[in-house]
Amino acid sequence: MILREAHLPSKEGTAAVKVCEHSLSPEEKDLSLPSRAEIEMVCILSGEGICISDKTEADALTGDLFVFPGHAAHSFRASGEEFRFLQIRFDPRFIWDGAEGSYDFRCVSFLLRPTAGRSPRLPRSNPANVSVRELMERIFSAVSEGEPFCDLEARALMMQLLTVLLRHYDYPDRTRAERNSAVSDVERGMRYLNANFRESVTVDDAAHASGMSKSYFMKVFRDLNGVTPWEYVLLKRVAYSTGLLKNTQTSVLDIAMQSGFNTKSSFNRAFRRVMKTSPAEYRAAVRESEGYGGNLLKQYHLAVDLGASSGRLILGGLENGRIVLEEVYRFENNVVRRDGHLCWDYDRLFTQIVNGLRHCKDIGKIPATMAIDTWGVDYALLDEKDRVLGETYSYRDSRTVGIPEKFFEVMPEGELYARTGCQAQALNTLFQLYETYLREPEIAARTKTFLMLPEYLNFLLTGVKMNEYTNATTTNMINCETGTWDEKILDLIGFPKEAFGSLHQPCREVGALKAEIAEKVGFSCRVILAASHDTASAVLAVPTVKDNIVYISSGTWSIFGTELDRAVTSDAGFNAKFTNEGGCGGRIRYLRNINGMWFVQSVRRELDKKYSFGQLADMAAEAKDFPSVVDVCDPRFLAPESMIAEIKAYCRDSGQPVPSTVGEIMQAIYAGLSSAYGKYYRLLREITGHTFDCIHIVGGGSKDDYLDKLTASICGVPVLAGPTECSSIGNILAQMICEGEFTDIASARRAVAESFELKTYEGE
Repeated sequence: MILREAHLPSKEGTAAVKVCEHSLSPEEKDLSLPSRAEIEMVCILSGEGICISDKTEADALTGDLFVFPGHAAHSFRASGEEFRFLQIRFDPRFIWDGAEGSYDFRCVSFLLRPTAGRSPRLPRSNPANVSVRELMERIFSAVSEGEPFCDLEARALMMQLLTVLLRHYDYPDRTRAERNSAVSDVERGMRYLNANFRESVTVDDAAHASGMSKSYFMKVFRDLNGVTPWEYVLLKRVAYSTGLLKNTQTSVLDIAMQSGFNTKSSFNRAFRRVMKTSPAEYRAAVRESEGYGGNLLKQYHLAVDLGASSGRLILGGLENGRIVLEEVYRFENNVVRRDGHLCWDYDRLFTQIVNGLRHCKDIGKIPATMAIDTWGVDYALLDEKDRVLGETYSYRDSRTVGIPEKFFEVMPEGELYARTGCQAQALNTLFQLYETYLREPEIAARTKTFLMLPEYLNFLLTGVKMNEYTNATTTNMINCETGTWDEKILDLIGFPKEAFGSLHQPCREVGALKAEIAEKVGFSCRVILAASHDTASAVLAVPTVKDNIVYISSGTWSIFGTELDRAVTSDAGFNAKFTNEGGCGGRIRYLRNINGMWFVQSVRRELDKKYSFGQLADMAAEAKDFPSVVDVCDPRFLAPESMIAEIKAYCRDSGQPVPSTVGEIMQAIYAGLSSAYGKYYRLLREITGHTFDCIHIVGGGSKDDYLDKLTASICGVPVLAGPTECSSIGNILAQMICEGEFTDIASARRAVAESFELKTYEGE
């Protein structure tokens, strides 16, 4: 007799998790649980019975725990009154389905292919039995209550449960021995299907990716998943299409094409077979019950936005069609001095990210996806054991002074610009790597993997190494015509070419949290590849659908630019120090890097943060008649010991009045910033031949009313300020595009414009 039961449906409508409480009496027949591709766990709640497994009988007493792998036929029989037990069955795809890196090999293989002769009953004397029972009860509760995020909670709890089994029950670690086994081989085929299910994939392709014959791949795949590879692809496509049907106005035909179907009719047939309704009926039913746009808090997306002075974790999603944000964690980030060099503490950054994820769990707001964006040019070098080689230098370190000139001896600066469209600055990754090659060639020779900072953090989270396009374009090493690593430059820098992986566009999945990370934070989620250069994320969030836009991403740096269809490598652009960097959708961010709020941050830090940013701006406005103007692009301001002393020295050296008050120092900074904006606005119009009717200022600096007014006046066009957390918004947009909540960049930007209040400043 069944006392209570519940199912947790998968995205395609089948049961991913089944929980059931049974009560048997001696008069009833055996409860036979046939062989199937499911993982089952049983806890005896009360009474006495017998477990029959592999033609062997064993007693089953109150408190006993049993684990049955896939395809293990078994049954239970009562030998006393009211024999009760709790049963939890998992579709194996619930654990191992997803994208690359979404599960740990050890957590799956031992359940699917256990050691021969092992009893399904766990040892009664093991103290970890208490933890197993508690986790089973929590899984039962999560599935039964059906609360928001119960699927994420159940998955996270299941991974905890598997980890406990691995740690405390003498399950052998056969990872090395079985890396060449059928399970490990079919894993590669699954990764191929997960990455390409929306393309024209075939079973032959997946079998080839796994290194197995087609027939053997199909057999092992079905044994592990309960469905054929082709059925698996159809289920993935249907599940993907449900997100588009829920959250977009895209036609059913377009959704069919985007989901990997060749025709609308084949999409309709597959959808009806899986969901028991048509796509149109499904969309109508969802909108009637939820309202178009859905409800935030059914699905959170987490942006990890790391800046040179602070890091933020911001949750976001849709609420009635509008984007809403909630900052949940913030921490300071500063360079540290090691042996006279400016460096980043990557370990501390990663620890803070993990702490922030744990905080999400603590407040009960668990993200379905997350993504990381950071500043550009900085990186990690890994050896053959994935250990960091050398120091994690900051781009502000002075070790690369004079290095560009040495590189120009092997490739002239003009040729470098023609090939990459990137302005040569000593801080660029190219010159950082070249300096390492010249000073420490053994590090260059030992490098097996090159990862930009956000890619390295993604690797620590998921175990997946994936290079991203927008951040790679800040290295000065990407050919602006091909959009790939420039072969000639790689030949010159002294590092192995194979260390530089294929480039991937944003808005795709990296993988899920590794088991040990999921255990630390209390849940698992999928990591998405954002436009991982923070400026690329910020530009994605510019609130307009116009083609010709001017933006200033105002933060530590002021990034002044526009979007183009292709790179511009003219002499005029070269002389004006404009650079070509990658953006979402394959577009080019044509821009000028200007030392931005770095000045204000540095002065405020020197004053022991006695004044707020608003107070410093007010002081500048009060000293608006002070005549001195700082050249904010002068390299002397990149990393001075004292910003205040350097500003005074600059004014003295340039024959201008030396500021004597905080207000005068700030006015010299603001005059320098607005003058630079005016200069590059005029140059941008001349070089591109485009006309612009406004300037969008996004990022934290957009809150600076005084600077916004000065910019509108000097450029002679209106300034639209906001939103402030644009890098985080763009980061979240990439996740939502990947999830199908927005179909393209235009629809995402339109939602930004409709979701956030903008302030307009008219030029005087």
